[in-house]
Amino acid sequence: MRLCPVVIYAFIIVIGFLEGIIALGGDDRNEITVGAIFYENEKEIELSFDQAFREVNNIKFSELRFVTIKRYMPTNDSFLLQQITCELISDGVAAIFGPSSKAASDIVAQIANATGIPHIEYDLKLEATRQEQLNHQMSVNVAPSLSVLSRAYFEIIKSNYEWRTFTLIYETPEGLARLQDLMNIQALNSDYVKLRNLADYADDYRILWKETDETFHEQRIILDCEPKTLKELLKVSIDFKLQGPFRNWFLTHLDTHNSGLRDIYNEDFKANITSVRLKVVDANPFERKKTRLTKVDQILGNQTMLPILIYDAVVLFASSARNVIAAMQPFHPPNRHCGSPSPWMLGAFIVNEMKTISEDDVEPHFKTENMKLDENGQRIHFNLEIYKPTVNEPMMVWTPDNGIKKRRLNLELESARHHPGFLGAAQGVYSGLPTTRSPTS
Repeated sequence: MRLCPVVIYAFIIVIGFLEGIIALGGDDRNEITVGAIFYENEKEIELSFDQAFREVNNIKFSELRFVTIKRYMPTNDSFLLQQITCELISDGVAAIFGPSSKAASDIVAQIANATGIPHIEYDLKLEATRQEQLNHQMSVNVAPSLSVLSRAYFEIIKSNYEWRTFTLIYETPEGLARLQDLMNIQALNSDYVKLRNLADYADDYRILWKETDETFHEQRIILDCEPKTLKELLKVSIDFKLQGPFRNWFLTHLDTHNSGLRDIYNEDFKANITSVRLKVVDANPFERKKTRLTKVDQILGNQTMLPILIYDAVVLFASSARNVIAAMQPFHPPNRHCGSPSPWMLGAFIVNEMKTISEDDVEPHFKTENMKLDENGQRIHFNLEIYKPTVNEPMMVWTPDNGIKKRRLNLELESARHHPGFLGAAQGVYSGLPTTRSPTS
């Protein structure tokens, strides 16, 4: 039997309509638009952001569906950043993620504060002053608080390593902030603590290492530098015997494990080198393992800090928004612009929920352990893993409540061995610390 053209055309329309319903999730979920700002060369962060919202949108029985609008910053231009932020607000976003700490201005936080739109950060940043906090009341940050991170380093170095004298070397202002508690040891007596800025030796790192060896006769070095700088720095230090026996290094950058240090590790490295990174949730050893890893699986498996933290930022916001909107039906999306006379009232409730929500009440689970924010939206609870970066061997775990404990490696290492993209697992137990606008479907 031949169907007439009218029937065929009607059939095509119906099929198209059904496909549209399926694409939108197949229900009448409230659609929430969120915005994100990325700089160039932040593709891995963007992929993790997309993956997090895919997983959030796939949660069964959720009454919300999130749609993302992404904007890109070619340069660090405060005027352009303000323009992009205002465009996102006018587009009706219920939250803005980012930008990363490459931004030299807090204009996004200020605009979010004025319009009542939640602002979620995920990168280490210098902490706001009391006056700045008044303009940042709609902002939260899932990256560790630098003051708490500094306290963690103090506990590791002073209480556990029992180092009394050492040389502190830093590269960035954020790096210096991470070392602030260590600088107070012995009131920064130059006989005990020597402080050096890498920028002063940028022309020739050999001068720095010659000074460290021949002038200071230094046995203990605390180094905070970007991962891309680390390999070259340590290679040069070999010529000055700073990687020899009885030398001790503590590397404080949380992405040291992605510096490629293991690529240059050889018999010349006899020094005791330890580092720290954010402790991620251990993989479930009974969970079915993926046989085919995607690009984002590899990114998250490498435990690079910013992709992991933006994932957690998405989970935190989405879970908080679900709780607030479920309790305040019907949902009225924000209808604001940069000149709006009043803020979006629902935004403040979502921000408050992000500060108080329990880890047990989020779905999907966070990637990092121990998420808790203070009243200013700063992350004051997180766990750190102390490890040997030359062989990627986990040793200890620091927690804000209990300090340092030896890590239980048996089941965890077995889990890590199967974790996507994990950099390798220890083969034994180290006994102690050293003494010396498109939908995301």
